[in-house]
Amino acid sequence: AIQQKVASKPGALEYLAFLGFEEPTTQKGFLVLPAEKELDRKTSRALTMLRRIYKEIEPEVPLLTTEQRKFRVFNGDKVDERSLAMLPQAKTKTDAQLVSESFREAKLRKALEGKILEKQKLKRRYDRTIVRVVLRPEGTVLQAYFHPDERVLQVFEMIIRSLKDPRYAAGLSLRIPPAIEIKFTRDRMKTLDQMGLVPAVTVNCFVKGAASGSSVLKDEVITMREAVLVAEPVPKPINEAEIQKAINDLVGPDPKAKGARKSKPKKKVPKWMRLQQQYGEQ
Repeated sequence: AIQQKVASKPGALEYLAFLGFEEPTTQKGFLVLPAEKELDRKTSRALTMLRRIYKEIEPEVPLLTTEQRKFRVFNGDKVDERSLAMLPQAKTKTDAQLVSESFREAKLRKALEGKILEKQKLKRRYDRTIVRVVLRPEGTVLQAYFHPDERVLQVFEMIIRSLKDPRYAAGLSLRIPPAIEIKFTRDRMKTLDQMGLVPAVTVNCFVKGAASGSSVLKDEVITMREAVLVAEPVPKPINEAEIQKAINDLVGPDPKAKGARKSKPKKKVPKWMRLQQQYGEQ
């Protein structure tokens, strides 16, 4: 792990040599710590810090494949602003369902007061997220799937690969409506999950220096444009069953949930019958 993550970086071999590592004559390309040189606490701590630094600089990212990415382009002239608001989608619920959920959520908030670990257990986890990038001012929409642990850098790279002029990359500005700005210099190494872009998000991308009346996209990307923007189903949490079980343990089962047992109303028993059952027939 040290050789792959540390020794392969510029200047790392000199640093390891300073810590006492040597390249034996019989094993070229390998660094070993001689037996006579013990790995003291200071050296061990220095290596741990070095691994942590390189992990921050160049973290391991679970990139999706081209097939999993499902990159799509939608024609800006045909995009209805209302269709952008359909992501994420919401199911229509009755008034009774909404009232029941509000009471249940209030009960859950009260049960979780001051319980940090319990709150972490209820966090929904996803294996993918949908990112829609609306290029301004032309309005063309770029859509792709990303892993929640992928970086904001990957979203910028997707946009830059689609531009016909690489010089446009310097003038890109991402903004989540209404006014949350994503800066490349500040946010590029943050994960999509950390930025709150999971499980779905629509981002406005302003291209500085773009000529009005012409597209900033490559010709091969323009040919991919679809006429109608379709509503994509929002990815479901992969741990929804675990979350619902934890919620039921805290506040009891949801009476409106499918499969929940409904208690049958008790029939009123006449007083004479109750007395007869209690004392028996005289």
